Amino acid sequence: MFAYLTYGRFIQVAEVEYIPYIWIMSGMFVIVLAAILTVLWRSSQTVLLLGFQSDAGHLIMVLFLSSVAFIAVIQFRIFSYILVMVAASLLARVDTLIAALSNQLAFMVLVFFPLLGLALSWVPLLFVQSG
Repeated sequence: MFAYLTYGRFIQVAEVEYIPYIWIMSGMFVIVLAAILTVLWRSSQTVLLLGFQSDAGHLIMVLFLSSVAFIAVIQFRIFSYILVMVAASLLARVDTLIAALSNQLAFMVLVFFPLLGLALSWVPLLFVQSG
């Protein structure tokens, strides 16, 4: 939740021109990441492993990783926020596995807390506007 809270503050401080678009994309990122880590885990694992078994898969993986490396170098701050959010989601998923939660309940947890963090990032802004 705190990783997404700091990311939400970053979006607000950056004063990006298309802020509603970025908030929608951030919400979609939360949902897709939670789905991949819980409900779609077997499918994602199968696709990833099949990607490494062919030449075309190797080419796609190399192009994807080089694109990620390029983004990491050019937009380091944004990349570091995304990396922290993915790491926090992975740790939360490990906690849900230890707690023996079902995939559906784990999905709800992995969606609720990040979205709560994004929502809480608006609290300081609301106090500044009202004061």
